[in-house]
Amino acid sequence: MKFFFDRIIEPYIRDFNYKSLCEIGSSTGGNIDKLLQIDSVRIAIIDPCLDADLREKYKGIGRVTVFKGLSLDILSDIQEK
Repeated sequence: MKFFFDRIIEPYIRDFNYKSLCEIGSSTGGNIDKLLQIDSVRIAIIDPCLDADLREKYKGIGRVTVFKGLSLDILSDIQEK
């Protein structure tokens, strides 16, 4: 993931000036931990939180919002682009 993130994902997010991202299926939050290195983005997580308590893990990080559930049930409720 580090190579892919450093060479492809992070430059893409910065070059296209993304301000918000959504990850569907975060498991234990490994990708989110990397994405948090980009200070300019807000991150929405959609996950049933079966592998880890993502709400607890990211509590207090204002740039992260955790939606616990299935993407088909939650996507329509997210207001950000």
